[in-house]
Amino acid sequence: MVARRAVRITGVGRPTRSPQPSLDNAPLELPTTALLVGLAGAGVPIACAWESHGQGASMRIGTWSTGGPDATDGTGLDAQQSMLLSVLDGCYPAVDLAAASVATPKFTHGALALGVPTARAASMRDDELPIDRFLRSMTGRRWAALVLAAPVGETELAADRNRVLNEMRAVTTAVHATGLRSPLAEHYLALLQARLDALADAQARGGWHTGVYLLGASAPEVNAVCSAWRAVFSGPHSVPEPVRCLPLPWTADRRSSGPCRTIRSSPGRGPTAIPTRPRPS
Repeated sequence: MVARRAVRITGVGRPTRSPQPSLDNAPLELPTTALLVGLAGAGVPIACAWESHGQGASMRIGTWSTGGPDATDGTGLDAQQSMLLSVLDGCYPAVDLAAASVATPKFTHGALALGVPTARAASMRDDELPIDRFLRSMTGRRWAALVLAAPVGETELAADRNRVLNEMRAVTTAVHATGLRSPLAEHYLALLQARLDALADAQARGGWHTGVYLLGASAPEVNAVCSAWRAVFSGPHSVPEPVRCLPLPWTADRRSSGPCRTIRSSPGRGPTAIPTRPRPS
């Protein structure tokens, strides 16, 4: 427990004016984008946990030790937490915090959420942020969502970008050699271009290895969490990896209905590590 720090967010200030709907179908810039940009540059990991036991929901945010010379006495971890809270203060007009435990939520069922989330912009009907819509859909249920994110180094991002460019070059060369149009190659190149755009944004503002764990008190609760997660965070920008859920290993063999039933986790399969544009969810 000494290697982790967390606080509970009890409230945030909101601007008096509602956000304007996006006109060009561009991804929504969330208020916490600046937080992820700042922490990625400093190499500070971040953890967010939402939890509900039927009455309301709570949110915790924190960080954990990445090792180093100050890892034994907690000095470096305290500095990481202070940096996180300082940048968070600049994301909202006001942030109310309270002390919180760093214990992981205790639930017997769970699933991994994979893929690239789409943060859909506010509309004239509903100006709530995506996480607000998710929380609203889970009212009255017992569940938790845990997001763990660690920054990706610049060397790894550059190597991934070079691999994508080399793959695009190879596909283009192969198509030109045949002299024929290939719809399959065009679709593959479009997916690679989306990946390349995400990597370019990650190099500019920070990329993250992210794991999302959806937990519940029963199989139906987990199915409800998975359904709500996909409904809120799936969208046109969820490429090349669509949002989907896989049951955690200790619940993979349980019989259940819903989005987690027919999916089986394979040995060694874990959260998709996709350094993408910073989109908290």
